Amino acid sequence: LIMAMSSLASILNNRGKQSSLLKGVTGALVVEETNRQLIRIFGPEIVNHASAAYLRHTTLAIACLSTTAAQEIKLHERDLLAGIQAKIPLANITKIRYLS
Repeated sequence: LIMAMSSLASILNNRGKQSSLLKGVTGALVVEETNRQLIRIFGPEIVNHASAAYLRHTTLAIACLSTTAAQEIKLHERDLLAGIQAKIPLANITKIRYLS
């Protein structure tokens, strides 16, 4: 089991050869972590107004029910991206897209 875990870690760390499956797993992890970071920054009530939708290439999409929520998230964008990057180093997010 330890050998399998180290092999998985080496696969995940080999960014240049990431398969579609691993990209999908990374995307799912980024969505989960984004939602955790949103709660950390804004509190649990944020789930009623915004949530991460998907990661496509280097763009993270966040669905917002109001422009106010999108503006507040934009104000904290650096903190949000830093929190995600700290937990998921493979997440090479360069842009956030706000969906309304």
